[in-house]
Amino acid sequence: MNFLKAYKDSMVNQLSMLYGEDNREELDKLVQKTITGNFKDRTVKLNNKYKNTFQEMTLTKFFESVLTNTNYAICGNGAIYDNRKKSLIYLMLDTNKKQRKVKKGKMFDSIELANKLEKGTPQFNETMMLVDIFNMDQNNEKLYMNSYYGIMGEKNSLFGFHANAEAVTVTGRIVITNAIVGFENFFGNLQFHNFTQLSNYIYNVLSHLPERVKLSKLSQQALGDVDVTYDEVLERLSNATKIITDDEMDLLEDTLKHLTPYQLFFLYFKNNYYAVLDYIDCIKERHNSLVSNKELILIDKVIERIDKGKDLTETEIYIDELWIAIKEIVSEHTPQFNRMSRALSGIRKHTLTIDTDSSFIYLQPFINRFSFNIDSKEDLISTINIATYITTRLVADVFSNLTERLNVLPERSKLVAMKNEFLISRIILTSRKKWYTLANIAQEGKIFNEVKIEFKGLTLKKSSVHKSIKDFFINLISEEFYKPKIDPISILSKLKEFETNIINSINNASLEYSTTSRVNPASGYAFPYRIEAFRGAIIWNYLHSENPIAYGEKAMIYKVKGDKIEDLDQLAIDHPEKYEIIKKNIFENPEFENYGFNVIAFPYSQKEIPEWLIPYIDSEIIATNSLVHIYPLLESIGITIHSVRGGRYYTNMIQKKKIII
Repeated sequence: MNFLKAYKDSMVNQLSMLYGEDNREELDKLVQKTITGNFKDRTVKLNNKYKNTFQEMTLTKFFESVLTNTNYAICGNGAIYDNRKKSLIYLMLDTNKKQRKVKKGKMFDSIELANKLEKGTPQFNETMMLVDIFNMDQNNEKLYMNSYYGIMGEKNSLFGFHANAEAVTVTGRIVITNAIVGFENFFGNLQFHNFTQLSNYIYNVLSHLPERVKLSKLSQQALGDVDVTYDEVLERLSNATKIITDDEMDLLEDTLKHLTPYQLFFLYFKNNYYAVLDYIDCIKERHNSLVSNKELILIDKVIERIDKGKDLTETEIYIDELWIAIKEIVSEHTPQFNRMSRALSGIRKHTLTIDTDSSFIYLQPFINRFSFNIDSKEDLISTINIATYITTRLVADVFSNLTERLNVLPERSKLVAMKNEFLISRIILTSRKKWYTLANIAQEGKIFNEVKIEFKGLTLKKSSVHKSIKDFFINLISEEFYKPKIDPISILSKLKEFETNIINSINNASLEYSTTSRVNPASGYAFPYRIEAFRGAIIWNYLHSENPIAYGEKAMIYKVKGDKIEDLDQLAIDHPEKYEIIKKNIFENPEFENYGFNVIAFPYSQKEIPEWLIPYIDSEIIATNSLVHIYPLLESIGITIHSVRGGRYYTNMIQKKKIII
């Protein structure tokens, strides 16, 4: 049972660090007794889901012959794959990946050409059109790759295999959460739930310390720049631990008192990058020497040349030497068993938001330390790229450590990567998952002539939202949310004006603010009369049989003030024929019993609201509903949203919030 012996030795070493080497023999017996009493060598069953066959073996044999055998790659859901066999999935996705890289290259070449041309000229416009075309092409390749993941989970697909889809999903979570915890720790946000996690961290740091003579020159110089005290280390580690008893605190103090100055130095600066920038002069000076260096604007090219290791410039040598020192002094990224809770529910300070395969890192604290030397967009990008280089190397090490533990082959391990993609000057997050807007100033080192405002997840992007509403919000966000200082009062004024314009337009028979939806036949819905578009189309067809809405067509939809027949008393006087149609087909129809005349649809051929119908269109609720698309962003800047009788309304009450500029 070699793996049990390795586990026992590791635990004895860790406990000896806390309780002293003099107690090693006693600790060895205690750990051995605990293992013997708790470990049961059960029989496990391996299921080959491709062949639907089973193989039984003991748990110890499984650990020693499978999990530690590099012939088998381990996935997050417990699936195991034979590394010795070629995978069709790998070959297909690798083809898409290579094609996407070519198309992205063409897109970036076109961006570079456009930056050299005069804006507004025919050649500039043609070049920007090519940018859009190549961007769509590369995005299509990405969609093909994502679609392949989708069809793996579809049982009727030729490639459908649920275990593969599940393996991708769970392994993806492992990859992204390791990246997030790696970033959070590196920049100084250490978090331990209890003393066990803390002591395990201390042991990992101290057991992997390099010999002083093997450190780089810059690291050796750093050791002479600052003396770390016992009290500083104690404060840092105890503050990072959520639950720690008095006895555990005594044990921590006693452990730290027995450490050498060399050990204390590393225990303080490991995963404490900003402290390194603040207190270690030689590291700070090396950063200062690289600030605003235009050679770092195209950081991906710099990384590529450094990886090749030939004919490096002074800048490239300097920044790589800096990373080596940072790696030796700061970087410590042993995978943590609490990474999932850390990433999803822990307090994050350096990763603003996360997506399926990406992380947005907050680097304003880095820029603040060097802002004295930044005078232009180029200065800003080149300075940020010092951190970009370091974090690129960091996350590569995080993934290398992870994939090695999962028995991923070296040639495939490099595919698990996170690259520098977007440089964002401002991102406005919301309380909703994957709902945000951002201002993008560069992509993979290519600087845009103009800031690109982008929207992710916001409902204003939906096809059902009318173009007029969509255009208003896009302009409002671009003009107001990306000012140097956001002015909530100005935003509220524009919203009120827009609300008034909607009401006035509807009262003038405009269909401009309708929502759009396709109308399917009753057989297309489980409960057709619950669907507003379906009810609205039926009502229109009753009232205007000369211009009906056909099933399968899109229709424009408005809310109507006609919940009860009494709401239409004036209609009975002004247009008795319409009143009778509505009364008979709606209020005497049991299918409409719970709805009444509260919605109507219009065919796309209809240019305006029929005059008789205008007084019954609920223009106020339409105006209010048109504004809900921006409510999440309003909340993000402190504007309160209230729910009243099923409706949601913005108010002029503004909470003070710290807004990142």
